[in-house]
Amino acid sequence: MLLRQFAGMTFRQLLNRYRVEKCLDAIRERDYSLTETSSMCGFASLTTFERHFKRWTGRLPKDYRKWFLECYTHGAQRTKRDRRGDSV
Repeated sequence: MLLRQFAGMTFRQLLNRYRVEKCLDAIRERDYSLTETSSMCGFASLTTFERHFKRWTGRLPKDYRKWFLECYTHGAQRTKRDRRGDSV
């Protein structure tokens, strides 16, 4: 009860949020499949992981990975052009 008053969520909600945050890091690294990532973060199944991930981020894990890669690649290309002095 004290945790809920302090954090505004139950222990299970807090634990799932922590797991999703760890998964965000793993997804950005791209070293593991989404199934491996969900298992490493303590989710019993990919479906459960996807449900919690979407609840916290608003995106499915595969969509988040795609979005992150597009943003990262676009930002890296822009930085290289900026260094050469080309217009963006």
